[in-house]
Amino acid sequence: SNYRIKSKELTFPENIDFRGGFGEVKKAKWRGIDVATKVITRDQDYKGKNKQELFEQEVSMNYNLRHPNIVQFLGVVMKSKTMVMEYMNGGTLRELLNQINILNSFKENPMFPVKIAMDIALPLLYLHKSSILHRDLTSSNVLIQTPLDLKHSNSMDIRHCKFKISDFGVSKVKNGSSTPRVGNISHMAPEVYQSKPYTEASDVFSYGMILWELITTKIHCNETQDKLLQLELSPLATPKWKKLIVHCLEESPDERPTVEEILVQLKNIKN
Repeated sequence: SNYRIKSKELTFPENIDFRGGFGEVKKAKWRGIDVATKVITRDQDYKGKNKQELFEQEVSMNYNLRHPNIVQFLGVVMKSKTMVMEYMNGGTLRELLNQINILNSFKENPMFPVKIAMDIALPLLYLHKSSILHRDLTSSNVLIQTPLDLKHSNSMDIRHCKFKISDFGVSKVKNGSSTPRVGNISHMAPEVYQSKPYTEASDVFSYGMILWELITTKIHCNETQDKLLQLELSPLATPKWKKLIVHCLEESPDERPTVEEILVQLKNIKN
């Protein structure tokens, strides 16, 4: 089919490796453009699925996704189980938040966190409208595209960056049944941790954790209460931000906002 790529079409001029949750990621060239290649490397089965099933699941999921804030799937090398994706040159949101001066940058430009939050909420809305649950939404799965001329400057101008979500290795089309306990424990909703079904609201909790990271730049503490107490310490935690985060991190999934409601609140913060 038309998304199959021959392995000889890929070259690896730079030896750059990254590691995703479910595979080894390398930078490559394909038909003149920079791409990222991802090979499923998990040896052990995942939730009873072997590598072939995992690979087919991720390919079919990515093949059907079309959104400007979702890392674009370009094709697949069937023989080596390699997925070819758009190359994101700016690293991950987590890496950005690890940079020393990022909080100062956010303080000077309070719209930066709002822009990032919007860039993540829009594709999440698209997924939920397509009956897809991401199930592993973390700051490490949000990738950054920067204009090439900014790539080597010391400060990344966030206004010109695009933030896109990636890593649909454990995503699932919603069908009523759910595999319990998937995703990254640092961003996992309480009901998922308790092996209850995963819903859109569970993605919203993970999204709330990313919002929390945006204004603290830290990865969470264990207790929900601690998270909220820490919010007090951040100069970026305006009452509107705080309200939105507390809302997304509600213990009960039914109490959390939908992504549409989140977008309304973000526009409200923006104005």
